[in-house]
Amino acid sequence: MSVLLPGFDQWWENQNTQALLYSGSAIFGLGLAANAYAALENTPTSDLTSRDDRVRSYMLGNQIYMSAGSFSAYHSFRSAVRTRQPLGQFGFLKKEETTDELLLAPFRFSFVKRPTTYIPIIGVALLAGLQLSNQTNGAFENNGFNVSDAGFAGGFSYLAGTHEEALFRGYLMPVTMEAWGSEFWSNTATALIFSLAHISGDNPVPWPQFTLGWYLGYLTQKNDWTLAESIFVHTWWDVVAFTATYLDESKDPRYKTYYLPVATIPF
Repeated sequence: MSVLLPGFDQWWENQNTQALLYSGSAIFGLGLAANAYAALENTPTSDLTSRDDRVRSYMLGNQIYMSAGSFSAYHSFRSAVRTRQPLGQFGFLKKEETTDELLLAPFRFSFVKRPTTYIPIIGVALLAGLQLSNQTNGAFENNGFNVSDAGFAGGFSYLAGTHEEALFRGYLMPVTMEAWGSEFWSNTATALIFSLAHISGDNPVPWPQFTLGWYLGYLTQKNDWTLAESIFVHTWWDVVAFTATYLDESKDPRYKTYYLPVATIPF
């Protein structure tokens, strides 16, 4: 219920300040998306571009709504854990990370000193560069990349990296771990659900998302079931992938899908 109606459990538990934040964020996101959809309604798809502010507003509005639901569910779960642990459940969760800590995790740049962080991020950057080089015959052209592009890529990636980790590795994976008692299968099941959530017509077999999801689950378990490093990796991985969509030689930014070996990003 908290995923669909952000703040639901917090209102129920009289956690009114948090409830207002989650519900208010969800309403704001839905309003932003609805206004953008109304502006787009009579526009032919062929006239839309990946840099259209209406498209960006629609995407960000929906992402804000989903983020509010994920954080509300995570908050609800962690509140429940406090009452379950005295009964002998969820003993493997040694540290509780607050929503504020999760939101600040993408800015903990001390993580870049860890091989578990810099290797995957450098890896996706190299793969993106290789793909761009193959696509442009080594002749990179700016194609008008600007502050607005960087802001959208950063904002969308920030929301995805924080709220998806809260929902999948912060909530679903511990629940399956408690039920099955297996780190491997709880991680694998969560990675599978994570990948299925990314299926689209352009990405019918989301194996990159399964691979990344499994790695992030492994990283969470390795870090005593804390999410901060996984959030950092997820966020900056997405920043690289989204930024790469703008850095090709095409002069026509109309609706297109950019294919990375590690991600499929439709616009």
